[in-house]
Amino acid sequence: MRKIVDELIDRLKILERGGFVKTHRSDNTGVGKTLEDLLGIKENNIPGPNGHMIEIKGGRKQSSSMFTLFTKFPLPRGINSKLRTFYGYPSEGLKDMHITISTDFQYPEW
Repeated sequence: MRKIVDELIDRLKILERGGFVKTHRSDNTGVGKTLEDLLGIKENNIPGPNGHMIEIKGGRKQSSSMFTLFTKFPLPRGINSKLRTFYGYPSEGLKDMHITISTDFQYPEW
């Protein structure tokens, strides 16, 4: 698995050095589709990782759009409500529990 991660990091560094790339689609999926194309990942509509247990996400700079990295419903059935009640934070009269990440995250030097 480590070899796959190292290879992906190397390929991403090469893409970064290449500079601006026009998206291959103009709609909301354009950035992700372009990233997959440039990395040689075949497009699919299967929920889950793009390949080798790694999920790749792309986003436009300065975008306020949010995206879902994963959704997992733990067992036993109904536990989400209990977790939200115990660990959630107040939001519009209810309790919420979300994790938000940003596309302008500054990666550490690898």
